Amino acid sequence: MQTLERVRLDKTPDDRKKYDVLADIYAIIIQVEHLEIVWSRNCCSNEEFGDICKKTSECITECDDLILRFKSNLAAVSVYYKDMSTFFDEWAPDCHAARNRLLKAGVPATVYHGGTGKKINDAKEVQLSVAQTVQYFITTIDGLQLSLKAVDEVHPHLKELAISLGKVSTLPSNHSSKTNVQKWLEKLNQMKASDELSEEDIRQMSFDLENSYSEFVKFLQGGQ
Repeated sequence: MQTLERVRLDKTPDDRKKYDVLADIYAIIIQVEHLEIVWSRNCCSNEEFGDICKKTSECITECDDLILRFKSNLAAVSVYYKDMSTFFDEWAPDCHAARNRLLKAGVPATVYHGGTGKKINDAKEVQLSVAQTVQYFITTIDGLQLSLKAVDEVHPHLKELAISLGKVSTLPSNHSSKTNVQKWLEKLNQMKASDELSEEDIRQMSFDLENSYSEFVKFLQGGQ
């Protein structure tokens, strides 16, 4: 019987390092793709997918964890692929959900669409969600006025605001207060953590958030 010869992709230590790095990022992409499919088919709960939960004494989520691991691997992958879109085109062309989550949205779907999957009926919980949302609006707008420019400074505030908006279950998913925050989150996600927003971007974001806050208040007062 003829013995098949083992074919090695790597011929040098540098080759082995390259394929290890690419394999790591590919594994994350596949995990995100499967997680998105499972969640969209309602085969896992919002809590398992993206709601805040306790794990190893830290607030972390399954999808958030994968997004964080993806971002932490980008520096190593950039040695071989300057643009991750090219990597997706070559190695994961059918992973459309993962591509959207990792390259565009940058946060779990439950951040935009709410995490509980059910309406909050307790009056105190509703009041708390509204109060937190108002607080995050003010904190984010004040931060921009106090010259926060770096992506890693602005993004956490914007993400907390998006999460808080998602908890206001009566707020429509296409409400301007949500869509404006989502638009800026997606923009920041496509930038490096060390990048800084231009003066024009800061001015526009402040304008959009102030308008979103006004629309949110109108909604609470019984408007649309």
